[in-house]
Amino acid sequence: MLDIEKVRLREGTIFWAAVTTTAAALLLLAERWFLEGAAEQAAAGSVIFIGACWAVYGIYRMISRYSTYSMYTYAPALAAFFLLLVLINPFSGANIHIYMLLFPPALALGVTLLLYSVWAGIFLLAYAAYILSGTGFQETGGDSLLTYFLLPGLSVFIGGVIVIHLQSLLQKFHTDVIYEKNTYLLQVFRTLIPTVEARTQIKKNEIDDMSILMSRTEKYMEEPLFEKWEVELISMAHYVSRIQLPDYLYEKRGKLSKYEQRTVQEHCRFAADLIPHDEEMKRIKQTLEQHHERKDGSGYPHGLRGKEITQGAQLLGLTESFLSLTQDRIYRGAFSPEDAAAKLAEEAENLFEKKLVEAFLQCLKEEKYLQSSGEDQNSSTGSF
Repeated sequence: MLDIEKVRLREGTIFWAAVTTTAAALLLLAERWFLEGAAEQAAAGSVIFIGACWAVYGIYRMISRYSTYSMYTYAPALAAFFLLLVLINPFSGANIHIYMLLFPPALALGVTLLLYSVWAGIFLLAYAAYILSGTGFQETGGDSLLTYFLLPGLSVFIGGVIVIHLQSLLQKFHTDVIYEKNTYLLQVFRTLIPTVEARTQIKKNEIDDMSILMSRTEKYMEEPLFEKWEVELISMAHYVSRIQLPDYLYEKRGKLSKYEQRTVQEHCRFAADLIPHDEEMKRIKQTLEQHHERKDGSGYPHGLRGKEITQGAQLLGLTESFLSLTQDRIYRGAFSPEDAAAKLAEEAENLFEKKLVEAFLQCLKEEKYLQSSGEDQNSSTGSF
């Protein structure tokens, strides 16, 4: 939704630029119609200018509707307007450079700060070239030359303020949207927790354990993989996704049939499907869908290998493996945290990235999880 609004803002700016310049050209044409000898020349220039402006708008509108490059073509389209204004000069004004000063503020409405900086530099060079050209320089008195060079600087400054302010507003809006979506999803998930806990016999403490263990492991990595709200949502969605599985699977002691194995493997896709298809949720969906993939290709649902699996998904898979080992299951008792860590150290290096395993095991040791959690092996690892 936010991207659509940005496209509409850029489209609207180009549209109203065309409308404004068309209206101004027509009004001046009407005025000059009564001046002897000027009507024919003015009419030709105005018609060419108006036609060119609307051609620019039409081309840009097609690009913005059918391409993902509308932000990058916005500045060239806007520059085309002002270039036409200078070349055709439908207003027959001696101070045509004054109109050029509107370019930076208009540009600021539709680009990022980086693109604005690039195009503002191009504008300043073009403006200086025009002023220092033969006609422009002669029309500018020596006393007012400094003033004419200060005006574009002021225009660029105003445009910069607009860009920064708009980006601040958009960031706040983006943050608010994420917060509202996250809050809504968490409320929905919380209503399902009692049902999941009753059906699976897996304590809801696992949600907090998973969130905290993932967050603390990130401290021992080169850079964090998630924001705090993402970890919370991943842990909650992972727990709630178990509601999809038949009750009897949690009580079955024997080996699963092929059908039951496929059903269990759908847990990954179901967890990902719980998350909306939004850009800001893309990393969460990918993490949930890939968290049972393994480095050697033995995982599911896609059989990905090595670098094909995101580090975030591997972190979730490693965390889930540890927590699962330290919980009671119908077919086995819980491992102690120390035994679970030893088992992971022995087997996980072939299944997960080495640096990730090392960070995870270091976290368990440094955060004193192994020493403090060995007292109660029959409950979820609630020491976190």
